[in-house]
Amino acid sequence: MEGVAGELRKKRAVIFIGPEFGTVSRPDLVDAAHEAGDAGFDVLIACAFNYEAQASEFHKLGRIPISLRRA
Repeated sequence: MEGVAGELRKKRAVIFIGPEFGTVSRPDLVDAAHEAGDAGFDVLIACAFNYEAQASEFHKLGRIPISLRRA
């Protein structure tokens, strides 16, 4: 829930899970963010063992913020 009393809005998050011991690339995150936006989600949470250098600097695509987490 986000907002002030009387104007609360639910936000929906999608979780992207990367390979168990592989790395996630920037194109992987771009594809996931496009799908999240098309499905009406508000935020993308990416969980992975490791991210490529270009992917680790990627925090937003259009209106979809991306939260990178390490497993």
